[in-house]
Amino acid sequence: MKNREIKFRAWDSISTCYHYWRGIEHLPLKEFIELEHYTLEQCIGIKDKNGRYIYEGDIVSYYQPYAKRTDIHVVKWDDEWAGFGLFERDNIWCKESDWVKIMHIDVVGNIHANPELLK
Repeated sequence: MKNREIKFRAWDSISTCYHYWRGIEHLPLKEFIELEHYTLEQCIGIKDKNGRYIYEGDIVSYYQPYAKRTDIHVVKWDDEWAGFGLFERDNIWCKESDWVKIMHIDVVGNIHANPELLK
């Protein structure tokens, strides 16, 4: 069985920036879970068209080939489907969340620094 690297980042609402880690073996997770001003976000394991990893909380622009349009949504964990999906600003799951069918994914911001992108 191949070991898989799991990446996290934490949004620091006091310094308004992200802190990144390469893998969970180096994380003092307890420190970040217990402190209220940190929001822990996991990498979804997919890179955008520019080679950047996509994390939950990212706002992405992507081309939907079947609808022939470009949409902007936020990446979130979906408990019902046990996976990461795309959500509209009002937390409605998007049927376009099939990562295989969407194209040209581009991280354009995140929910902390760029919430206006979802309006």
